[in-house]
Amino acid sequence: MTEEELLHRIELKRIEMVLMASKTGITSKQTLKASKELDDLLNMHRNLYAFQTQPT
Repeated sequence: MTEEELLHRIELKRIEMVLMASKTGITSKQTLKASKELDDLLNMHRNLYAFQTQPT
């Protein structure tokens, strides 16, 4: 998966979580599940891409 694809998945999951929270509440099982999945995607991005050096 490219960084761009991963960032797209992160954004989609963020939107899903926000919509779920507005529909079922921020402490619902569905919202917490989406939050955990978003955390997993963000951690994946950090592990794969955050520590790469940028060209100057």
